[in-house]
Amino acid sequence: MPASTQPVAHPEGLVDRGDAPPPLDPAAARALWFTMGGVLLVWALHNGFLLPWEMQNVDAEVLEPALIAARAVIWLVPIALYLRRHDPRRALVALGMTTRLNWRGLAWSALVAAAHLALITLVVRATTPPPDDAALAKTLAPLHIVYVASKAALEEIQLRGFLLGQLLRYMSSRRAQVCVAVLFMLMHWPSRLALDGFGIELLPLTIFTLLLGTVLGIVARASNNVIPAIGLHFANNLLGELLGGS
Repeated sequence: MPASTQPVAHPEGLVDRGDAPPPLDPAAARALWFTMGGVLLVWALHNGFLLPWEMQNVDAEVLEPALIAARAVIWLVPIALYLRRHDPRRALVALGMTTRLNWRGLAWSALVAAAHLALITLVVRATTPPPDDAALAKTLAPLHIVYVASKAALEEIQLRGFLLGQLLRYMSSRRAQVCVAVLFMLMHWPSRLALDGFGIELLPLTIFTLLLGTVLGIVARASNNVIPAIGLHFANNLLGELLGGS
């Protein structure tokens, strides 16, 4: 087996916290884009072609957990295989889930997050009728909150945890954050195009998804951990639903 394709060893004595990520060699960089490209292509094809049919023909109580389970398998299994082969760090460290929190960075990025949530509140209230009591009760149902939290966690582990963490191994932080924010925006297009078609309605989604992706990247990098970004993503999505947004 060529040296460039040898699995990366996981030495037991590797320090997990506070170390700069190891550089990414060319073979690992190619594997990274192949992994992410394959994952996102499969998910885009699903959202673009199968999701409309599923929403019409599958009961919502079955479809929601099934889609979360599908995300977990389609997204996390390839990521786990990539990390095992191409990253010498422990998996939770490579995903930014157990790295040491930068409390100062977390504090100032929390202000950025609060400003973002305030902006979302103002915009949704100005453009969307408030939800009725039945919709609020459905949004606040414990199982629905678990679903919202699960989707936020999976997206953040995939993008700000895995992809951003790997891109930082061979490009600048700013460039990596821009790449991930744009990809985050594009990920949301297939389902919206399949359900609503191409029109001016796509513009607000594009703007606010790109804004959210940028803020999530700032929070993840400033805090040196993906958990605060998961919390913000969850708060953003739940707040939008409570205010009547989509």
